Amino acid sequence: MHKEQSVTEQMKHCIKVTKMYDWVNLMSEIKIKEKICIDHPEIFTDIICCEFRVPCDRTTPSTIWAKAGIENISGTLAIEYTCGCENLLIVIINGKVAASLFEGQSFCATIVDLQSVELLCQGKDDSESCIGEFKIVLHFQSAVDECDLENVKCFLSDCHGHPLYASDSCSFICEEISNKRKSFQVALPNGKIKRLNKVVVQKKGFITIQLFNKTGNLCKTCTIPFTEIETILLCAPPGTKLECEILSFDCEAYVIAPADGCTSFVEIIIVVSICQSIQTKAAVIMEIEGVLCKKVREEDSKFFTVNHSFDSTDIM
Repeated sequence: MHKEQSVTEQMKHCIKVTKMYDWVNLMSEIKIKEKICIDHPEIFTDIICCEFRVPCDRTTPSTIWAKAGIENISGTLAIEYTCGCENLLIVIINGKVAASLFEGQSFCATIVDLQSVELLCQGKDDSESCIGEFKIVLHFQSAVDECDLENVKCFLSDCHGHPLYASDSCSFICEEISNKRKSFQVALPNGKIKRLNKVVVQKKGFITIQLFNKTGNLCKTCTIPFTEIETILLCAPPGTKLECEILSFDCEAYVIAPADGCTSFVEIIIVVSICQSIQTKAAVIMEIEGVLCKKVREEDSKFFTVNHSFDSTDIM
């Protein structure tokens, strides 16, 4: 008796549900080329002028200049031998003899890797000295490590360079940019003909690149925007809405140094791999039979008053 009564109380109801028309997991690869400026260490210049007096009876050269604590020093030096003990003045640069001067002669040279300047006065009278003037113009770089072009990282970020996760709602924009969906007939493997639509999807966001020096310290940061347009064939009839979810995000960056090695700009190639879930959905109304076990609120009653009924075949 109870069973018969429950069956007779079943009625037809119209409910509003979300229908999924199509769904696909898609792997996309985006390549980005960007040129950035690498700041090279600043070049400094220093000038040294002084008078020298080298004793005539020395058997070892006297050092009048030597580098200390700074690498890659270049310089232009001039030595003028004014008077002495009537013997040669030997000019020694970086441990090698560069010139031999008589009184009244001078020597000038530009040295790329300048390490030391020494003078040796060839004489026997310990009361006399070789006298002259020494001038040198030095060029050297600041003690800052240059960026290691092989040590580069990239990641998904906001416009300010703050790291983001692909799961963050604001990390990445994936949306349909055109409402004009062209339709095509496609033959399925089972021989059936299916009508699909071309959906134009835009993906955009920001990538931050970090370069490090040989000691592992950060020396350059650059945030760049990227945009990619992609067309996808889906079952997307009029009235359906596209939903795009980013499942994973990966980024790799490669730096190409300039061929001449002189320019401050380097080219960076970024390869972005994105796995996304793309769905087309729409709200539909279907007719079911059942027992109403809870009173429907009046404001929700609009979902149960329709002029057209759907059967279960409308749900995928």
